[in-house]
Parts: sequence; C-alpha cells; structure tokens
Amino acid sequence: MYIHVRVFTGQKREKIVEQKPGYFEVFVREKAEYTMANHKIIELIAVFYAIPTSSVCMVSGHHTRTKILSVVDIAN
Repeated sequence: MYIHVRVFTGQKREKIVEQKPGYFEVFVREKAEYTMANHKIIELIAVFYAIPTSSVCMVSGHHTRTKILSVVDIAN
C-alpha cells in the first residue's frame, strides 16, 4: 500500500495527522539534513501502523517535502 506524506521539519512536537485515508501530515523535530528527518518519518509511520520499520520504504520524495511511502504487512 502506498501512502502520501507531507512533512514539516523543525517542529517542537512530533505528531502524525491523517488528513484522509492514505494521506498524512507528519511533524518532526529533526531538520531536513543528512536524511535525519526521513529516518524519523519512517519510524513514526511504522509506530502509527504498529509494524516494524523494515516494512516501510520511501519510494519517492527523498529531497522534497512531499513523499510517497510503501507500507507492507498491515493487518486488515
């Protein structure tokens, strides 16, 4: 399953807001440097779906604010 993520870096609090099914806004403390924010996004999405981080993969958007992630192993 693919999900779309819009990222806000350098925030005071980390949170995930689901706008509609498959579309999220993710707020992270990390800055957009050295892929720190990307790693944190993957970690937060894995926690949100209660799956291991190895089940989340960034498909596109490595250097942009909008990203597409592939998520597997979600129990329906």
